[in-house]
Amino acid sequence: MPERVIRRRAVAGDGVVRLILASVPLGERLSGRSRDTRPNPAVNMRAGDWLGSMEQKFLRYEASVPNGRGHHPGIFALANGLANDGRLSAQDWASWRSANDHYNGAYADPSTLDRSVYDREINPSAQSWFKRTATHLLAGVEFYTDLLSRYDVGWRVLYSNDPGRVLYEDDVQIVVAPR
Repeated sequence: MPERVIRRRAVAGDGVVRLILASVPLGERLSGRSRDTRPNPAVNMRAGDWLGSMEQKFLRYEASVPNGRGHHPGIFALANGLANDGRLSAQDWASWRSANDHYNGAYADPSTLDRSVYDREINPSAQSWFKRTATHLLAGVEFYTDLLSRYDVGWRVLYSNDPGRVLYEDDVQIVVAPR
């Protein structure tokens, strides 16, 4: 019997279409409410609903629940947290290190080009979003989602054409201050 299932749900609101592909333990339900406790107009996904998410320009993989600051860390931060806390097996740590090295070499870290982008005093809620056209980077994300699922760290995928005020942009990503 599988220990985890992937729940799919589309949530529209605040200009972001959230196609949530969340890894959750069996028996646990995804909340039908947003973090501000207002009901979301959520619907169950059907095969045709995938087409709407394909039209969105940007996507973000993040924690399915907010952290202590009320933010949803991205999947790289979540995986880094597992590694930094010593929670990964030796094999998973080696695979994580290799994957991180690949991504570090594959595209620019916005904070090395503009330190203010992720400065918590200036942009406390900054989020990175992949451009849908960054297929060479998106291809490796499954490693991170699998790793997080194996260590019971919930994650989800969000899609949007306008996720917030753009703080940084390059050919594969944007960093935004969410609206």
